[in-house]
Amino acid sequence: MLTGGKLAPQTQPPVYGKPLGGEATLPTDLKTLAVQERAISFTGEDFDVQDLDTNEPYCTIRGAMMHLPGKDKMRVFHRGEHVATLDRKLIAITPTYDILRADGEKIGWIEKATIALTDTFEFHAECAPHFGPIKPPAAYKLEGDFLDRRFLMKSAKGETVA
Repeated sequence: MLTGGKLAPQTQPPVYGKPLGGEATLPTDLKTLAVQERAISFTGEDFDVQDLDTNEPYCTIRGAMMHLPGKDKMRVFHRGEHVATLDRKLIAITPTYDILRADGEKIGWIEKATIALTDTFEFHAECAPHFGPIKPPAAYKLEGDFLDRRFLMKSAKGETVA
């Protein structure tokens, strides 16, 4: 179930607008990335992402526990530049994080799916058309077994993108 098939090239621009990190375009070549949780972390939310093809760091994620219970943030850095923040919502039915650009612009949110056969997280784009409290369909889904670190990222069309 988790083989996902072949990766599908994405020809559409990102649903969240301009690429993060100020890059004019996203890389078109296939990248092999590895995520490693930091051995020593005061927050338990620190990760390093390595490009296995070039053996160079791709991005880092640094967590920060805030003073309010359950209110934490994770900052994403690409090539040392702060490009995004994941900001946990205090009041939500399931774990939910707003996704903000470094300048504070909200580009979407990630939430755990309430009904799914496997662990599933959905990315919803802020710019997608929706009305009132009705949320737009998920632009991407992460599904799989997060404890065994085996998961897939799929587009709204069901294509495996990562």
